[in-house]
Amino acid sequence: MNAVATALYTTLSIVATAQGAAGVYDRDVPDTVPPQGFPRIIFDIENDADTNITPTEDKEVAFSVKAISAIGFLQAGTISEAIRTALHRQTLTVTGWSTYDLKRERATPRIAEPIEGGGNYYHVGSVYRLRLETE
Repeated sequence: MNAVATALYTTLSIVATAQGAAGVYDRDVPDTVPPQGFPRIIFDIENDADTNITPTEDKEVAFSVKAISAIGFLQAGTISEAIRTALHRQTLTVTGWSTYDLKRERATPRIAEPIEGGGNYYHVGSVYRLRLETE
């Protein structure tokens, strides 16, 4: 896990605990996680690029975060809103870097994914943009 992923995992774990979520996962949930491990939070770093706009080393990171519930969109949406509160216009503590901008850019499509045997997994999330420079 790189420094940004580690910082996201730490911050999202606090949200998960406060919201009663079963866990936080970087991109994929391991097969060893039991299916009853819901709700859960999944994040994915989509882009990590140098921006070259400050005198120091700087980068821009786009990432998505979604809450997944086996109960419904209401539960997933409540967790997604708690994630927004923890991230939007906040400072993410990334080892060796200073955050100078962190914002929610847009919502991701709400998805009801069918579960084999009946029911759905409900996905609600957002895409965020993080701008950092070296300390």
